[in-house]
Amino acid sequence: MKIEYIGLAIIAIVVVIDLIRRGVNKTSKSTDVESIDFTSLLRTPSKTAYILIAIIILIIVGINIPVNQLYESYQKISRNSQNEREDPIEKSETISSEKIMLQKELEALKRANNVLNTELLSVKKSRDFLKKKLDGSEKNINEYSEIKPVINILSTSFGALYFNCENKLDVQVPALGTNYNPTFSAKGGSAIKGTTAGAVTIVPNSKEVVLSVSSNGNRIGSRTFGVRPIPAVEIKAFSDRGEVDVSRGIPAATTRLSIRAIPDAGFEEFFPDDTWFQVSQIVATLVSGGVGRQSVKGSVNLNLSAIASSARKGDILVLEFKQVKRKNFKGDIENFNAYNKSMAIPLR
Repeated sequence: MKIEYIGLAIIAIVVVIDLIRRGVNKTSKSTDVESIDFTSLLRTPSKTAYILIAIIILIIVGINIPVNQLYESYQKISRNSQNEREDPIEKSETISSEKIMLQKELEALKRANNVLNTELLSVKKSRDFLKKKLDGSEKNINEYSEIKPVINILSTSFGALYFNCENKLDVQVPALGTNYNPTFSAKGGSAIKGTTAGAVTIVPNSKEVVLSVSSNGNRIGSRTFGVRPIPAVEIKAFSDRGEVDVSRGIPAATTRLSIRAIPDAGFEEFFPDDTWFQVSQIVATLVSGGVGRQSVKGSVNLNLSAIASSARKGDILVLEFKQVKRKNFKGDIENFNAYNKSMAIPLR
């Protein structure tokens, strides 16, 4: 209800009361309003009209409130009253339900927090792992930067060199590619550079050779090789009929033999320029009855004419090989000591 409507209603009520009072005073000449007889007033048409007018004014002016507003106000008041009179048990149940919901939400938040902590721990572990890997990679990079390029060596002697021979090597450093321009030096021998990059010939003169490799003046590295002695040769005798079979012997009248030093077959295959051998000193003795009766000296082509005339069936021809020479790939001649020292050939 608006304030102006209430004011008008009050004014109308005051006016009505005043008119009634005035009418009463005219008849009873009394100012006591409380003694008014309203039934008598209703029997007076003019006074009744005043009352109706006041009521109409109250209805039209003083109580001009829409019904729907009154109904809404009534509903609001009813709801408030109902809330005030609400059952404490239901209210308690509502509070309990809300408390349970809050607890569930709190548990969900705790679970989410645990998941986040787990993920955070996993991320931390991953970070530490990556850090270690990175540190390891940096360490490896530093280590690799300190490692010299790899030297690859190909050799016909399979990792060992032969004394005073032509040991051909192919020394390559793949990491240098086309920038590879090698030079070589050898401790315990000599190094002869070949015509192609990486080709080198080592000629050992001791039991061990250390080969040093450089490229464009920068030292790359070195390799150490063991040195093998040249395999022993086998001295054999040959007649005009072929190789002498010492188990069968030769005729007593034989006047000439050819003495040859046969090199090891494998060595000759890989070092053909280092397999020239020659028996340079030979002593041939005719032995009869266990006693040496006559001797001759010779070399590769042994002349036996001086003792052939006195030789008899059953005698033995003893050959002693006093000296063997070897010529290497450079043409250098040296004494060679690995050979069989003698041979006994029966005469028939």
